[in-house]
Amino acid sequence: MVRRAFVAPHNTFQALNMEDVGDQMMNVLAVTGRRIDADDADQVRFSLMHVPDVHQAITSAMRMMRIEAVVCSAACGADLLALNAASELGIPAWIVLPFDRERFRETSVVDRPGDWGPIFDRHLDEAERHNAVRLIGPVDDELEAYRLTLDAILDLATTLANRDESESPTRPTGQIAALVVWDGASRGPDDFTAAFIEVARQRGILTRQLMIR
Repeated sequence: MVRRAFVAPHNTFQALNMEDVGDQMMNVLAVTGRRIDADDADQVRFSLMHVPDVHQAITSAMRMMRIEAVVCSAACGADLLALNAASELGIPAWIVLPFDRERFRETSVVDRPGDWGPIFDRHLDEAERHNAVRLIGPVDDELEAYRLTLDAILDLATTLANRDESESPTRPTGQIAALVVWDGASRGPDDFTAAFIEVARQRGILTRQLMIR
């Protein structure tokens, strides 16, 4: 049987701001995954035709896992679909970007097929109103900035779940899970989706993979 989702009250953002998390225990989902394929992509990984099914699958996963907070970036594809699902379920979301909003929008949102720009703007506007956007500090290497973003997503999810490995093992904690939306095949050493899976597993975080077929 599918369990009902936790539906956050309208003012949850305010209560769960980073400065106010305190001792609250939360079920937190860290999400990453594929961007939408470019028009001239050599290999199909995430085409626009799969968007409705992927959105439905992400929404169902959040319901079944009783997620109370979501942490992800905001690229076209898996990230923005996760933010859509969280918004529809009333779940607060935190967004981590590798660099400033305008640059990210140009290079990771509107450069692929689909009308992703307005969706990005809506979620960033909402997150900024609630101090729920985190930027990676200036980094010369763009690839390193993306790698640091993946680490920051997991770090923030850990903070929100109030899971501190230095605390007593008997101390109650929230639960952290990672959801990875991808085709299951690594592109190689610069595939940050595959890297995210490895890092999450190294941290002992339950990792679920949603395969795009």
